[in-house]
Amino acid sequence: MSINLTFAFPPYIRYFWAMQRLWISLLAFFISASAVSAADKPEFRLPIDCTPGQDCWLLNYVDMDPADNAYKDPMCADRGYDGHKGTDIAIRSKAEMDAGVNVLAAMDGTVEKIRDGEDDAFKTPEDIRAVQEAGKDCGNAVLIDHGNALKTMYCHMKKGSVLVQPGQDVKAGDPIGQVGLSGVTQFPHVHFGILWEGAIMDPFTGQSNTQGCGTVRQSLWHPDLHMQYIPTDIYHAGFSTNVPTLDSIDNGEQPVQKATADAKALVFWSATFGIRENDRIDMVIKSPSGTILAQRSIEQPKTRARVFYYIGKNLEENPLAPGTYLGEVTVYRKNPDGTEKTFFQTRTIEIN
Repeated sequence: MSINLTFAFPPYIRYFWAMQRLWISLLAFFISASAVSAADKPEFRLPIDCTPGQDCWLLNYVDMDPADNAYKDPMCADRGYDGHKGTDIAIRSKAEMDAGVNVLAAMDGTVEKIRDGEDDAFKTPEDIRAVQEAGKDCGNAVLIDHGNALKTMYCHMKKGSVLVQPGQDVKAGDPIGQVGLSGVTQFPHVHFGILWEGAIMDPFTGQSNTQGCGTVRQSLWHPDLHMQYIPTDIYHAGFSTNVPTLDSIDNGEQPVQKATADAKALVFWSATFGIRENDRIDMVIKSPSGTILAQRSIEQPKTRARVFYYIGKNLEENPLAPGTYLGEVTVYRKNPDGTEKTFFQTRTIEIN
């Protein structure tokens, strides 16, 4: 008798703690700045050596709501957390971090300050408190002065990877270190902060973090980048022949591309950034003939920085027929105007 299981797995979520003390840590690097005219608008290159949407993803945005205990991202949504003072660009796993992903200078400038030597690790709440008490929320970091009251900060870099020294001139695109897990962080990423005219700036809108959300003055990204605000990203998905965990995925476990018909289980999983309350996540596994082997629909109960879900089929009593099996994950989101937006990913596995 065959057993068709949908593995009921509650969201495995790591919170990105909203820390006011991160700003205190950043202020330890920043100095006061004078005004600069709008005609001197900067154009930032990507501060990480990757292709957004392929091997890196936008994780958290600048908090544009100046009120305490409140958060709005640049588009008045909730991709981030209270007090966040930069744009986070994440890679997929610690394995990719260990292999090395360069952090790049976003503009020409002169290195003003650096920090190195802080450990890389997925952190417990106790670890987070210890980092905060030491005032090293930003972890290993580089501060670059671009002149005209403009500075950029690069946080959470890999221990021992910082390549520059104070007083050193750098060009846009020069490697200055590598992505890490130092400081207050729960995922490998670079925190890119901009201080311009004495204010924290959002690169997507050209507005300071005290000017509110929803208004685009000017993009501060280089026009060749075509950088856009992304409301949700399905950043990882794949098949396994056992029940996975987010820990194993974060540490670099790779999706299975091929399996034999006598595998014990067929599991399709997905990990997503920026899920909102009331989003619907539909997951399905289809056989080579198009029949549905397993499916699940999740009504997201809370807004989360990250969620991880999976579905599957127990194969111990009923091996699969050879062929190509398809996994699909779709996120459905209702917009305020009543329209619906979808985000979609597919993966395949060969059974032989």
